[in-house]
Amino acid sequence: MLSRTATVQGLARWAVLLAASQTRHFGLFRAPTPAPGAENSRFSALAPLSQTELVEALVSLREYGKNSRQASVRRRRLYKMMSWRQQRLCDEAGYLEKLRQIDVHIDRNQAFFSAIVTATENAYGLGHEHYDAWRSRGRTASQNTSSSNYRVVEALGHFVRDWASSGEEETAPMLQYIKRQLEAAIRPEDAARTCVVVPGSGLGRVAHEVARHRDYGAVHAVEFSGLMHACHRSIYEPSLATEHRLFPHIHSTSNSVNPQAHLRACEVPAGVARPPNLHLHLEDFRHFAVPGREEYDHVVVVSAFFIDTAENILDFFDQILQLAAPAKTTGPRNGFWINYGPLKYGSAAQAELSAAEIAHVRQNMGWVDRHYLNTVEDPAAEFAASSLAGSGLAGYITDKQSMWQGYYGISMWTSGHKANRDGPAGKDGLKAAKRE
Repeated sequence: MLSRTATVQGLARWAVLLAASQTRHFGLFRAPTPAPGAENSRFSALAPLSQTELVEALVSLREYGKNSRQASVRRRRLYKMMSWRQQRLCDEAGYLEKLRQIDVHIDRNQAFFSAIVTATENAYGLGHEHYDAWRSRGRTASQNTSSSNYRVVEALGHFVRDWASSGEEETAPMLQYIKRQLEAAIRPEDAARTCVVVPGSGLGRVAHEVARHRDYGAVHAVEFSGLMHACHRSIYEPSLATEHRLFPHIHSTSNSVNPQAHLRACEVPAGVARPPNLHLHLEDFRHFAVPGREEYDHVVVVSAFFIDTAENILDFFDQILQLAAPAKTTGPRNGFWINYGPLKYGSAAQAELSAAEIAHVRQNMGWVDRHYLNTVEDPAAEFAASSLAGSGLAGYITDKQSMWQGYYGISMWTSGHKANRDGPAGKDGLKAAKRE
């Protein structure tokens, strides 16, 4: 949570922050020339909770360096609790130099995050009055999705997973599955009349690749976290460079083989061309409505590493049904749901359903599976490609140079709704489903 302390020092720091927020230096990004007044209306169009999310995210990004250095201060304080002899032994091994280099690389990450802040402020027309309004409410955090330094550090890993070449090992099997299932459900000639919704889009690689896959009428990336939304937007910012260098591994000094593993850089592309059919939304997916839904013949929801993040998973299922269920008369003829991800529930989940229980719920909600696979049950199956050969397990922001690595089994399915006017499998879909 962000500090609520209203001390003189805190007010002074805020004065510096607010002054910086009005400075339009873009640093790593090239400043665009938006239409007059467009930015502020964009911010005003956000729901109040989304406005709070965005401001919290920008404050967290701007304060990343300060907050991260607090961890360095603590490390040094603990280090000094050892005897002089013990400190000398560690120093001779290079420990203090490692801590110094971590601080240097924190500053390099901060330069990137500061560029994201100023670019986002420009895009939304944010000025000191928006920070003042948020501060007057006591710096109240919304739901802790953007208000902690932990989330900012986590964003570094998401940049690597979604956009660095080293992340392709994790994302390639997922993208292959999603594209193949889209091809089986939607004919090429129907793409323009198809809308795809990607909830919990994060740093946006899934939505980006879906939008590039075919000329779908629209692909909507819906993300509740202001932090994830701002970082996703930054990928498409015009840039003076072709790539950004990030240092995502400096925040954990456990389970390492050598100091170089902490300090290694990851490159992510800069100035990526945004597909014209891709739309980014800072919004609670549970309240999202497809713009112009009646114009489409097909609606597809693609949930990737998403459904287990819900406090109430049935809220997500109800909303997916609301978006994708076919209309009886005008509007979408067919609705499909493609899912790919684990079932790692949070600490406050209201229902922690197994894969089998979810299958039962889906059936009762009218979904008919075209394809269904749990990789731990059949690790040799098609689409069970894994980060560990033959295991059916997939990494998620997993550092392959760490002595501790985490992997998940994947539950994946593609379903059509029983009310689809072209049948649950869609046009030509029954043959495709049988071939699988």
